[in-house]
Amino acid sequence: MALNFGLSRYKHSDEKEYPTPAALSIQQLNDFTASYGSVGSHTFFHPLLDRCESDVGFSECLDSRKRLEELTGKPVVHFALPNGNGNENTMVWVRRSGYHSCRTITPGWVTPKTSPFLLPCFGVSDKADIYKAAIQVCGLWDFFKILKNKLL
Repeated sequence: MALNFGLSRYKHSDEKEYPTPAALSIQQLNDFTASYGSVGSHTFFHPLLDRCESDVGFSECLDSRKRLEELTGKPVVHFALPNGNGNENTMVWVRRSGYHSCRTITPGWVTPKTSPFLLPCFGVSDKADIYKAAIQVCGLWDFFKILKNKLL
């Protein structure tokens, strides 16, 4: 479908070198972890894990953790699912890879009953100013959207 709309130049390839960085440099990564805290892993090549064969899915989880630990010299114990896509196999790979938690994109709050491997979150718009971001990250934005839909 991307070819039909002239979007083929945006198609990702694991083998392609890209001219513009889409991630932090190693120096930026180390500056961040030295000053602010920890980083989590998100796979090596960003596949949708629920569509991966077991060997590929597991190595994506494990290899990305190991590489970040090599780069930062610090433990990487948190994982975020690419696109939020996961299933039972995915959770097995994440646990076997040594993570302590896994974040989804399911909207919601963390409660005492929440599994650390099914952590919900609230999204923040790329173009949100500080006020909108604050409303979105605490869940009020989603709450008002749900309320609006129920009232209309």
